[in-house]
Formats: sequence, C-alpha cells, structure tokens
Amino acid sequence: MPRDRPVATPDTKYGSRPLQLLPKSEGLDVWELQIKLIGWGSGTDNDSIGNLMDPVRVTGKFDSTTRDALMRFQNAHKLPLTGVADDATFRAIDLEAALHPVMVWDMRCPCVRRTDDPDPDKNCRCEKHTSKGKCTTGFGKSLFKDKTILEGKTLAGSAPTDISGQGVDLHDAREYDGVDKALLWAVRALMHRAQIDRLAVVSGYRCWHDNYLHTDERRWRHRRLTLHFGKSIEFMHADRCADPGNGIEYREVENGEWTSVGWDYKDKPECGRCSAIRAIALAKCGFQSRWQLADRISVAEGMKTAQPPSAPFTVHLSSVRRLGRQDDDFVKTHFDGVQPLYDRKLGFSMPLDLGAGIDPAVAASETYFRNTEDTMAGTYPLGAGRVWHTGVHLYASAGKEVYSLASGEVVACRVGESETAKAYGSRNFVLLRHEWKTKKWYSLYMHLDAGKPVADSPTGWRKALYLRSKDHVDLLVASPLFVLKELDEKKVDPTATVKKKRLVAAPGLGAGDSVEADGAELDPLTLDDQAPKNSKVVKVAGQTDTYVYTQLETKAVGKLVAKDTSVAAHFDGSAVISLSTPIPVGAGVKLGTVGALPTDPTLGKAGTFVHVEAFAGETLDLGPGWQTVEATDASKAADRAAATAAVVAKGLLAQAPDKVMLQEDALATGKNPNSWAWRSVILKAPNAWSVDWKAAIAAAPSLTFLKTPDQLGDAFNEYRWWSGASAGGALPGSEVVYHYHPIALLIQFVNTP
Repeated sequence: MPRDRPVATPDTKYGSRPLQLLPKSEGLDVWELQIKLIGWGSGTDNDSIGNLMDPVRVTGKFDSTTRDALMRFQNAHKLPLTGVADDATFRAIDLEAALHPVMVWDMRCPCVRRTDDPDPDKNCRCEKHTSKGKCTTGFGKSLFKDKTILEGKTLAGSAPTDISGQGVDLHDAREYDGVDKALLWAVRALMHRAQIDRLAVVSGYRCWHDNYLHTDERRWRHRRLTLHFGKSIEFMHADRCADPGNGIEYREVENGEWTSVGWDYKDKPECGRCSAIRAIALAKCGFQSRWQLADRISVAEGMKTAQPPSAPFTVHLSSVRRLGRQDDDFVKTHFDGVQPLYDRKLGFSMPLDLGAGIDPAVAASETYFRNTEDTMAGTYPLGAGRVWHTGVHLYASAGKEVYSLASGEVVACRVGESETAKAYGSRNFVLLRHEWKTKKWYSLYMHLDAGKPVADSPTGWRKALYLRSKDHVDLLVASPLFVLKELDEKKVDPTATVKKKRLVAAPGLGAGDSVEADGAELDPLTLDDQAPKNSKVVKVAGQTDTYVYTQLETKAVGKLVAKDTSVAAHFDGSAVISLSTPIPVGAGVKLGTVGALPTDPTLGKAGTFVHVEAFAGETLDLGPGWQTVEATDASKAADRAAATAAVVAKGLLAQAPDKVMLQEDALATGKNPNSWAWRSVILKAPNAWSVDWKAAIAAAPSLTFLKTPDQLGDAFNEYRWWSGASAGGALPGSEVVYHYHPIALLIQFVNTP
C-alpha cells in the first residue's frame, strides 16, 4: 500500500529521544532509523534474535521487527541488547557510514564520464527516443515523473487490451533525482554482515539516455530496465572476485563503464565469494531473490543463465520494490546520504559501575546515594567539614573507570599531573557542558588519574585533546579515509595495462572525531583524475598515502583546524586548559579512572574516590519537589555557623544544633529519615572552585580556632580551576551558580518525558 513519509516535528527530530517498542515510538525519526536498519532484518538466519523471515520495512512505526533488527545490530556491535535506540546505539549506527564506505559519487551515471556519445537512434529500431542527451549531474534529468514504461501499451489479440495503467513499481519510468538512501544503508549492512572491507561499484545510476545507448543483439531495442534510476547498485567485493577461468576480469573501460574482458560465461565457474555474499543477503539481511514481493530489498540471483541484471561475478541490490519512497529519500552526495546524524544530545549514565552497570534505568540509584552518604565526607550540600560541599564523593578503588553523566562536550580540564602531587587528592579533572531543554548545565569529575593526552590514549577525549596541539581535521559527518593506490585498469584489450592512481575508500571516522593533518587542503583531482570536483582533501599524518575529505561534492564534511600552540604546554597539569573548541563526548563514555588515595591522613581515611558535581548558570526546569538554599556570599563560604543556619531554616536537619553543626550531625545526615531532602536541594552559591578559600577561612568566625588557617586556605586554593576554565568563554557569566546533587539530577532527567 502507498505510504507517506511522516511530517517533521520538533518531537521527532532524529536522535532527540530514545526509540523503543513500549511506549511505542512513531514519527520521522523512526522512519530514518528504519532506513539505517534496513539490512538488519532476518531471512532464514535470525542470529537467534526475533523471528525468521522478518525483513525491515520503512513505516515510521517502531514495531517488533524494528526492535529485533536493532537488537541484531546491537549484538553485532557488542552493545547491550536493549532493543532501544539510545545514545550508544545511535552513535554506532552513524559510524557505519565511515566503517563500511559506499560512496554516492561512485554511483553516478556513466554519462558524466563518457567522452564519446554516439547518436542513440543509430542502432536502435524501437520508437523515437524522448529527451535524448547526456545527463550532466550523473543522476538523470528528472524525466517521466508519474510515468511507466507501459504507457500507451496494449496486449495483442482480437480485442487489444490497454495495459497502460497496469504498471507496478518495477515499471516506474521516473528518473529519480539521486540514489535511494535506503539502498546505501542496505549495502553498508551487507558489508558488515558479509565482512566486506571494501567494494567497487560496477553500476549505480543509469539514466534513460544511457539506456538508449545499449541495444540487444537480436531485436536492436534499447535497454528498458528501470532499476537503475536511483534504486539499484551492482558491485564487486573490492578486487577479490575469483578468476572465473580464462581471463574474465571486471575493469573500467574508456567510456567509464565497468564490463568484462571476455563475455563467454559458458563453462566458467561462478565466483564463490559473490555467491556467499548473496546468500548472506538473503539469510541474514532479510532481502529477497529478485522482485516477487513488495516492500523488500531485492538481490539478483547471479546465475549465468538468468535474465539481466543478473551477473555471476558481481552482487546486485535494488530497492525498487520499497514502498513509501519520498523525494527526500533520494540523495546525490555522501553528506546527504548519511543524514540525519545523531547530535550526541541524548542519553544518561551513572558515573561509576557499582555492580549493576551504568544504565540509570537498571542500576539502583539508592546504591549511589548510600555510597556517598554513609561515609565521613563528601555528602551534598554539606560535608563533614560542615561547610558547603557542592558535589558528592563516590568511593571506588583507584583505577575504577569514570563515565560521563550525559552527552556533552569537554570545555575545560587539567591533565597529566601526578595524582599525589597535592595532599587532598589528584587535581586532574574534566568539565563537561550539557544541554537540558535548551538550558546549559555542567558536570565536573575531579581527582582523576594522571593520564596524559597522547596519540594512542585509551581515553577518547584525551586523544582528541592531543590533536588540539596538532594541525588536525574535525569530522562533521561520518566519513571514510581514502588511500591513494596505484591500480591496474585493463581496457577492452586484455594485453593493455594502464596504471592509475585512485583514492580508494577505507574505514574512517565518525562525526565529531578528529585526525591529525599533514599539510594544507588539496584538490583531490591532483591525486586522482576521477575524484569528485569541487572537493578538498587533507593528507593524514602518520599514515602512508592516506587522505581525508574536508569538502566532498560541494558539501563540507570536515574542518581543517590549525594547532593550538598553547595547549601542549599544559599537558603535565601545570595549568588548567580551557577549550574554545570543545570536544564532543557521549553519555557513558570513559573520562578517566579514579585517582590515587589522598596523602592527607584525614581525607584518606575513607578510601579513594571521585568528586562529581553538577551545576547550571540558571535554574533548570525540573518541576516540583526541589527547594533552593541561597548562600551567595563568597566571604561566608567557609562559615559553619552561616551554613548551619541556612539548613536549619529549610528544615534539612532532624535536630537543631547550637549555632554550629557538630561532626556527628554531619555524619548522621545520610542515615536519618530526612536524607532525601538533602538530595533535592538546589544550592545557589559561588562555585567552590572559584572561591578564595584563604580569604573565606579568615573571614569565618567559627574557624578562629584553626592554628594554621592561611596554610589550609592556600592548600584549598591550589585546586581552583574556575578562573582558568573561564578563559574559553564556556562557563556561566557569574561564579554564583545553581548546584544539584548529580545523582538526584540524573534520576530526574531519566524520569522526565
């Protein structure tokens, strides 16, 4: 049945929400997800997930078939088998466009490369050709919309039957303006499932004019296949097709088409690898042999005796029978072919794995509350020191991995300093900026390991930070890398060998990733005379003859960024690094590990920990249940009496202490019946990492008993980072911000529609 592409709405922007079976997701984002999953259905082999013979259909409705296809994808990429399109799954799906490259440029019609163009009427005896002449874009001339190849046709007989209106999608005569995006994703999935690392396009788009140039040898009529009007691709698995006998090889000929040196398939063995790929397409991807059923991706059987487009030494896929194709589903560039891209703004994660994983929907939040509240220090919003504590200490063994609470971007950090350089624990930290309902908020991870930014760092953001100290390319979309190789291109004369250098697509990088550059941007035509026009490439440092596009087919796919000479000087932790160009990270991404035990004997009693906090420059829209405590005077940041008065006034203590909270009161707060109230406090106060603690301690009447207040203040001040981080302009305009319990805030986010 006809099917309309869902209308775009703010609520169905791709990647703006998790997509799942229950509560059922519908809309344009589901439509786009199904296009990208179209090769993860099932035929006779379901990977032990879901049903057999369950192909993916693009409907815009998240059904059990979509869920099962998503789980097969997750299983193949070693992701949790949730059947939910979450942050990690969206990122992995988009990356497939770089890891399994099939380039739209390679699918252009032979017209654009043809140097000779004989009169199409010369050898063809059928009716006069309409609108003859080469297409210039490589994607037809948009001819014959709403027309079929049966127009004006009748069946012979005593009473001729008009069959003009009997056409189905196989007879669609329209030259679509581009290539069906679903076809590209079908090929990528097949490449993954059949373990194809590289392919060569034999035939992609073929316009009507190209059809007119090809006549059969018996009737002298032109080719009438409609499959290649943006809905079909024929490819080889790189150059690995088995030699079918006496010198039959597929190579590019002068007019830009791929053909064979010899044409006699009789008694030639079929390519076993091609046959295996077709079998995987049918069994695992859920595609069908030829075109019997509607709404399916089709595979030509590849038999030597079959009718075209069957070919025994290539693989032919077609989306001609897919229902609901819209104009927006046809693309002419790689940039458009990978859209829409996930923008890394979805998803949440616990900062540590305390035994039940890091998914907030699975890991019990109470485990995290108890972890910090049952210890002698590190509670929120007051610690054992009985002054404001704007985050929490989460206790875990040194070396335990620390994860990002949510998708965001690194805006500041300190890296590479010895974890025991200062008495109160490691000063290494990373600060992330996030967005919630259009408002910015931040998460801090303090007391991390001493890992330095290096080219092979196992921590992604540190590797990206290293590249900030080098000329590099930031990828705007998932893109392959391209290796310049010298290939033998045999023409029709098998004895003639021409060696040409070609930029061959190889597995690449995802959107937001970076790669070190070696030199300025180049016109790829200076390297490969068949490279896309209006494009630019940059050589990749450290890899032989490898290039990355910054502009491809007129579209910006990457950005060449000059090195920041000031960054590398601080890779040893000598100063805070502020990033004017942030580094994107996803939810649940490793940020580092828990640092070493503090050398201060008092702080080190509880064990190793990471300090995590969350704050925003303005109140977040969280709904009821939260109460604000104001402590905006920085001079009172260390005043125990002022802090005590504020929490008593808000009813945050079960007992009313005498002026100053006692040590035992602080230790009891996590265990008393009102502990939940501490979690829902919004503390409006100067960020602790901006306060001059030497001055604040001197100004606190309740701390006059201290013997060395200046020494303590100086030690605290060594951990400040606000001033250094604000240099990049990424922080709120004022040091007075709204602090939240990071675990409570995370749970609020997870449970807010």
